[in-house]
Amino acid sequence: MEASSVFSLSSVVPEVSAPTAPPGERKRELLRHYKDNPPDAGVYAIRCTAVGHASVQVHGSMNVAGAINRARFQLRMRSHTDKQLQQLWQQHGEAAFRFEVLDVLKCREDAIEAQRRDDLAALLALWREELGAA
Repeated sequence: MEASSVFSLSSVVPEVSAPTAPPGERKRELLRHYKDNPPDAGVYAIRCTAVGHASVQVHGSMNVAGAINRARFQLRMRSHTDKQLQQLWQQHGEAAFRFEVLDVLKCREDAIEAQRRDDLAALLALWREELGAA
């Protein structure tokens, strides 16, 4: 399994041409970029360092960068669906949390969506077993 890395938004922002292109061209270029570069599917962890290893959650997503961004946003807005995690966030603050991409699913040309979801579920189960997390 790959080594973990701390999530950085700069790694997922696409570089596109300057806005000097004709009005509709930029939109087409962004759409083409999105279709040619699907988001990375993978497994990520949310750790509360103030509590220790008992507070590790491992999740999988077909868009790992988007899932991390959503979780962080929900925690900041006090609207996360996991109330225990939200409570830890309120007690210890954002500085006590780490969002880590544990593994990224390698994109196979011949794989269909259902196969990628199955592969992601297997990868998620492996990481949960390894870290002893939910």
